[in-house]
Amino acid sequence: MCGGGEIGLLATYELGRELGRGEFGVTYLSTEKATGDVIVARGHYTERAAAAVTRTIVEVIQMCHKHGVMHRDLKPENFLFENKKETAPLKAIDFGLSVFFKPVKIKARCGKSILHGS
Repeated sequence: MCGGGEIGLLATYELGRELGRGEFGVTYLSTEKATGDVIVARGHYTERAAAAVTRTIVEVIQMCHKHGVMHRDLKPENFLFENKKETAPLKAIDFGLSVFFKPVKIKARCGKSILHGS
């Protein structure tokens, strides 16, 4: 999980059988121990709540890209609230298709430096 590391990973998920080994580590079949929710399970959102969730998703993606990780499977089902509380932290999950890339700085037309994958 980008930004969260392995802190609490084994406390939250039970790792089952190994599914495969790849360039980025080992993939396990895992089940959640906690009572988290995927974004779509919460149903309808107010405009303010939807904006907050969207802001968090963009921040997670920015953090991953800053660290050279491209998720490549972004969809609502791959974002999980830590628990069922209204204020629960949002986590990105399922990095099975992710790849590492080297971020490089480029200059935009406005003169501002931005990060871009190479």
